[in-house]
Amino acid sequence: MRSIIILIVCCIFFYCSIRLVKRSHQIKKKTINAFFALISVFFLILFNIFPLENYFLTFGSAKEAYEFVNLGKSNIEIVVEGDTCDFVVDRKKDSDIYLIIPKTENGWKTGLGINTKRVFHKTYHGNIVYVYQYKNTNDFFVTVLDSNGGMSDITDSYNSVFCSLEKTNDLLGETFVTYFTHITEFNEQYFIVINGEKIEMKTNIEEK
Repeated sequence: MRSIIILIVCCIFFYCSIRLVKRSHQIKKKTINAFFALISVFFLILFNIFPLENYFLTFGSAKEAYEFVNLGKSNIEIVVEGDTCDFVVDRKKDSDIYLIIPKTENGWKTGLGINTKRVFHKTYHGNIVYVYQYKNTNDFFVTVLDSNGGMSDITDSYNSVFCSLEKTNDLLGETFVTYFTHITEFNEQYFIVINGEKIEMKTNIEEK
């Protein structure tokens, strides 16, 4: 929805510019039209990088803010609550979409993918761990997937509560579960325990 609105606004701006130039007494109309075309493209890029609508739009839920940004029907299964933002999980057929949605005291704002930073990735004995951060805040979101299949017993050094989301692979006849949680501090002292096996965050690498 957001992308369509931005495109429509930029097209209207360009159309109105052409109409004004056509009615004017300027000689170099093609040059001026080209200039306004560049301005329209500039605004298109600007609006896609900076969510200017956050200055005057507030949504009643993270779901509403997410659906404003993303075109098409959403299938939001989990919203992990943070302090200044929420982590939205949109379940798709082939893969899940993650987006962090900022929030204020009055409601939720639109979030863009460029503000979601993946600050850690580690694969250890089939366990895939990601840590995401919203901008430079102290809101971090942890995702854990045991690619070996089945349910896992997961805890961490903060005694966080992990929520889970299952996905069944019909070809393999196996159910895979992804776990999500929110933490307010992420450093090398943080660790996760999966089925009794401790995974430390000291190295941001893949291990077999």
